[in-house]
Amino acid sequence: SKNQFDGKIPIDMHKAQSLKEIWLAGNNFTGVVPYQIFTMGNITHINLSSNQLSGNISEGVANLNNLIYLNLFDNNLIGSIPEEIGECEKLEFLSLGKNQLTGAIPAGLARASKLESIALFENQLIGSIPFEILELKHLVYLGLFDNKLEGQVSNEVFKNANLSYLRLNNNRLEKVDYDSLCASGYNWDNSIYFDLSDNEFDEKIPECFSEPVFYEIYTLFKNKN
Repeated sequence: SKNQFDGKIPIDMHKAQSLKEIWLAGNNFTGVVPYQIFTMGNITHINLSSNQLSGNISEGVANLNNLIYLNLFDNNLIGSIPEEIGECEKLEFLSLGKNQLTGAIPAGLARASKLESIALFENQLIGSIPFEILELKHLVYLGLFDNKLEGQVSNEVFKNANLSYLRLNNNRLEKVDYDSLCASGYNWDNSIYFDLSDNEFDEKIPECFSEPVFYEIYTLFKNKN
């Protein structure tokens, strides 16, 4: 990682079938992510972040049965997020942020039930946030900011005791049930970052946000009334 390699990622990399980790972040690689990489069944970690890669994310990712870490952050990837990522049963870390991905967030991602971190921010994603993802019991980090997401913030998000980083700001979300939020029993002391600002909510801030424990969270909400 962090060299000055350029050109395309070698397609014959897949011949090293015993290879378990690929770390090529912070270079100047161009072209598509070779589909041959997605035939390497022993791979546990793939980090191709901060390059200039383009094209779609291959549905062949479903073949990576041992994958724990997938980082394609900060490239020029297009198309939709393949639902087949959910077939990676061991996956814990997923970062596809800062690309040009479109379409909806597939609910099938939640089949990767060990996911702890999901970063899909700074894309052009539309539609609602699947409640199945919010129900992931190991989820700690959820970054969906700077997209075009719409609809309601599900009450399920506040039932996850492990979630400590939630950023849904800069979307087009229209509704959040503040009363359920206040009554959720969520441990706000556990929260490191919580931001729902710059959406299209029209509800007033609830009284429970005047309590000292909610003060920092209160300041992150945008009261448009």
